[in-house]
Amino acid sequence: MIDEKRLIKECEERLLVGTNVIKLIEEQPKILEWIPLEKKKPENGARVLLSFKNEGQKPQLGVHREGEEDFYVPFTNHITYTSLGCVVNAWMSIPEPYTAEKCKKEDSPSWKREVLNDFMKGAYE
Repeated sequence: MIDEKRLIKECEERLLVGTNVIKLIEEQPKILEWIPLEKKKPENGARVLLSFKNEGQKPQLGVHREGEEDFYVPFTNHITYTSLGCVVNAWMSIPEPYTAEKCKKEDSPSWKREVLNDFMKGAYE
């Protein structure tokens, strides 16, 4: 999965903008974006986050198996969401777990640093 907006911004900053590059980026699955089942199914054995048509049903983890239309409840070999009365309409990859290294101040977008440095004169550091 990619962070489309960040990648496009980096390409623009490095003058790598071209219609082919932008088109390729836009076609990639996005970070934390629901993917409708009609558009694409997850890889075989992948644990994914599922969205349901059922009103009031919160997202749940599920496992997809190649050649099957249904999703299995994790850690079971026989319980499917359909058997529980749930209708899956979309899925997304499970996000990476939090790590402090990924949230360093250097990771903040350049626009944020510029605005905060100008507005607060470096007080956020």
